[in-house]
Amino acid sequence: MTSASADGRTPPPMEEEGRLPGLFLSAVRDGRWWALAILLAGLAATALAARHQKLDADQGARQAFDFVCGEVRLRVEGRIREHEQILRSAAGLFVDEYGVTRQEWREYAERQKLGQKLPGIQGIGFAELIPRGQLAQVTQRVRAEGFPDFRVWPEGDREVYSSIVFLEPFSGRNLRAFGYDMFSEPVRREAMEQARDQDRAALSGKVTLMQETDRDIQAGALMYAPVYRIREPHETVSERRAALLGWAYSPYRMNDLMAGILGKRADREQVDLEIYDGETPSRESLLYDSRSGEKINLSRATRLTRRIVIDAAGRKWLLSFGQDIEVDYRVVWLVLGGGATLSLLLSGLIYSLSRTGIRARLLAERLTAELSESEMRWRIAVEGTGDGLYDWDVQAGKGFYSRRWKEMLGYSDGEISADASEWESRIHPDDKAGTMAAAKALFDGSVPLYSHEHRMRCKDGSWKWVLARGVVLRRDPEGRALRVVGTHSDITEKRQMTEIKSRLISMASHEFRTPLATIRLAAELLSARREQLGESGIQRALETILSTTDYMTGIVTDVLDLSAITRDGLTVELSEFPLGEFLRQIAAEFRIAKPGPATLTFEWDGSPVACTGTPALLKRAVNNLLDNAVKYSPPGTPVVLRLRQEGRAALIQVEDHGMGIPEEEIAFLHDPFFRASNTVGIPGTGLGLAIVSEAMQRMGGKIEYAKRDGGGSIFTIRLPLAAGPEPAK
Repeated sequence: MTSASADGRTPPPMEEEGRLPGLFLSAVRDGRWWALAILLAGLAATALAARHQKLDADQGARQAFDFVCGEVRLRVEGRIREHEQILRSAAGLFVDEYGVTRQEWREYAERQKLGQKLPGIQGIGFAELIPRGQLAQVTQRVRAEGFPDFRVWPEGDREVYSSIVFLEPFSGRNLRAFGYDMFSEPVRREAMEQARDQDRAALSGKVTLMQETDRDIQAGALMYAPVYRIREPHETVSERRAALLGWAYSPYRMNDLMAGILGKRADREQVDLEIYDGETPSRESLLYDSRSGEKINLSRATRLTRRIVIDAAGRKWLLSFGQDIEVDYRVVWLVLGGGATLSLLLSGLIYSLSRTGIRARLLAERLTAELSESEMRWRIAVEGTGDGLYDWDVQAGKGFYSRRWKEMLGYSDGEISADASEWESRIHPDDKAGTMAAAKALFDGSVPLYSHEHRMRCKDGSWKWVLARGVVLRRDPEGRALRVVGTHSDITEKRQMTEIKSRLISMASHEFRTPLATIRLAAELLSARREQLGESGIQRALETILSTTDYMTGIVTDVLDLSAITRDGLTVELSEFPLGEFLRQIAAEFRIAKPGPATLTFEWDGSPVACTGTPALLKRAVNNLLDNAVKYSPPGTPVVLRLRQEGRAALIQVEDHGMGIPEEEIAFLHDPFFRASNTVGIPGTGLGLAIVSEAMQRMGGKIEYAKRDGGGSIFTIRLPLAAGPEPAK
């Protein structure tokens, strides 16, 4: 109730407010701060949610773009390899000293159906190597075949010449190249010498083909495969130069070639593609530009860009991709607008209530409780998506870690304190510098949002990949961060799936294409030149097909074995069985199945040794170790399978005299698809040791590796002993 003044009038409102208790004034002030805090928290949460939605939208666009880029890369690399096989197959026509006739060359080219199978190829030809003393003889021979005007050009006195004598289809533009000495031109000569000295297909740099006219001029390139005299050795560079007969080759007009590779796919119109000769883009090295109707601008910006360097038959090509896209941000704007509106309404309501006096204070306290409940609901909603929450008081060095945040690392709710160092102490050493730098940028205000991927140590010592996001809710007048909130998302499986997918694509590309091409070449030789190959040649071709098929079957078997062993829910039945005769039988079967230069011996002192395990899995594991030991050992060196007992464990060892494993790569030894850096050139999938490791985990054992003194490896399988001794033999 109010009192009257001395003159009987009611005091003005401000005077009455001045006489209000201090509790009321405190309530008003606190209400304003609560309104501001709720507004900031709501806007920060809205910004975080909107940012999350934007990242998802951007990531989706990037993934779609990367998929198209990867698909185009595979198409280009695959076509280059197919062209290599065509030229190698053409070189294989020269199987005897009589060479190949013009009619035989034409029939071979027609059988390939290049226009249907490999659209975009300009042709397939043969350039003959001509020493100076044989120039007149070769000229006369070709003229006698019905070409009275034939000549080797350009003219001039040179030590050695080359001449295009076969080129199919022998019509149209290709007629312009007949007789041309490609060895006289530096760019072509470099590729021809590379093919000759390395006995492999080689691609030239950028050239203008002889087939070009004064219209529709395109950048060109040529691929060469060496042709050697069949009876002469060509193991060394000097022998190859002496035995060279000429080159099977194909010219490519790049626009026509890429149209044949990419076809009329819609992606060609959406993603720009430029191809450069070499690893650095320049106007001079530009081979192909999908934007053929526009002015070339090497500095133009696109929303998404990617550059990939590939090996094109011994030459580096730079594939430069670009795409202008419009990402659908409607959900982002909806989250921003809705969240900002709700935050403003809520903060305005709190501010309005704070102006109503003591009752407003009580209402504000009640609302605070409701807001706490809302915040809890928000946390529950976020954690329902699988994300963990954190809330840091930067000055105090304390914070809040949600139950899900802790469970993600294998901890219960009470095992992690509220100290901010709990997060920092669990970051992987290799990721710590980058992670702390990203966090510092957020604290300093350099970036509005913290988003970083790094590994964190779990309770069991393993490492888990997380995507950490955060935003500063409050700063002091100097701009220092006071409160930070954010989320942790478990992306371990996503990272693993991405890596496995990449490795599977790489393995399929490198391990299947070459064997299939080999089988195809052998089959073509059997089909086209069966009578000229003779019995021994037919036998070699069949042996090539059989051995290549066995190799591909081994790859498929490894993949299926690993899939079967690692399948969720697979139940392994353990039993007790004697090891001595079991391993002796494995060694005997291995000698029969894999006769070769390596010598396999079995060492066992005859004492009873029995283990607990699964015979089928153990046999698979031992055979994989023996396969690796023989594969990576020099011919004639021994491989030892050894059985002994150590304490309460049975030890099965496979020892070889091979190349061993580099020290820095031992940690990755049991990862699927991992292959040591010193195994380049030796076929394999990198699944063998992964299969052994998974099998041992299923049986309660483990696999160990040690370097052998003097070179080589020792792999040890350690299994628990059975309860009783092995029965007498």
